[in-house]
Amino acid sequence: MGYGAALIAGILWGLTPWLPVSDSGNFATSLLSGFTGYGGYFIPAYLGALMAALYHFRNEISEGLRRLLFRDVRVEMKFLFYSSMFTILVGFVLYAGLKARLSPVMADAVNAVVGLLIMLCAFAGPLAGNINVEMKGHPDDPSLMDAIVSGIAQGFAAVGGLSRPVLTVGSLLAGGLRAKRALELSFMMAPVFMTLRLLFTGSPPTPPMPVAFSAFLTAFVVSLLLMNGLLMLAEKLGNRRFSLLFGGTAVLVCVVGVII
Repeated sequence: MGYGAALIAGILWGLTPWLPVSDSGNFATSLLSGFTGYGGYFIPAYLGALMAALYHFRNEISEGLRRLLFRDVRVEMKFLFYSSMFTILVGFVLYAGLKARLSPVMADAVNAVVGLLIMLCAFAGPLAGNINVEMKGHPDDPSLMDAIVSGIAQGFAAVGGLSRPVLTVGSLLAGGLRAKRALELSFMMAPVFMTLRLLFTGSPPTPPMPVAFSAFLTAFVVSLLLMNGLLMLAEKLGNRRFSLLFGGTAVLVCVVGVII
């Protein structure tokens, strides 16, 4: 283990929490088959991505907590509460009880199927849009249904190999939210799942602090840049084109993973 492995870990876990790519799928494992030791930096790298999400939403979190003191709960905080509750319920059962894990090939295949559904929504429209619209005060407001479905979907990402972004963004797009809004909410709810995953991670060998910090910092910077870039891309491309790109990436990753 060294700085090279730490850099790879920082890039891997700075990208995969936000992209429709599994960190343990066939594509990632095949691509990194020639490298060793980076798994030992999972915890500092994943912590870097987690801190990046909290930093990205620092203003929203502080404003939400301030309003909570005056019992003026924002719709995002309600969404975060209910989605987190269902993420913890489902994720805890899967992590602590079933400990389910898909093979790398099967993981990418399942992610690709969800990616195809996302692409289908780009043409056919949201799967639950007509039902869900009655539960919204504003088209961009996540409903209780959005919170429950996306929370359950995020919990199922505890099945090893499944991509959290594919499941959460896909469920939110299916509920009729715009692509950029679905991304924002997916990023916002990520820290709960990421914390849960860290809690159920074993105790790998402790790397030297300077090297571990380089993995943390790399993942933090990569995550911040990627989240901002994805949000700008969703705004520029619009719902249909971004949904095609996001879902198509999951499909492409599956195909390329088989080829290489």
